[in-house]
Amino acid sequence: SIPWKKNDIVLELGASPGGISTYLLEQGLIVHAIDSAPLKIEHKNLKIIVDSVHRLKVEEVSLETQWIVSDLNLSPKQVINEVVRLCVVLP
Repeated sequence: SIPWKKNDIVLELGASPGGISTYLLEQGLIVHAIDSAPLKIEHKNLKIIVDSVHRLKVEEVSLETQWIVSDLNLSPKQVINEVVRLCVVLP
């Protein structure tokens, strides 16, 4: 079991069509989802960024983010590089 808490912020990379986002929201988490395709869901605790993860600026990542999850269709090395790039602003 993952030790997340209600209202933890999760940055989801590669979020469309929204299955993982839906699960995370059902767990009481706040989801910041990015994908170049729009999500097919809406929720008060969901922030959607329709863009490529490669263009996501580190300044757009909430400093309150506790978790990053990924369902990107990229190689593991590329995914890790994006996660590391986006984590530099997190405390």
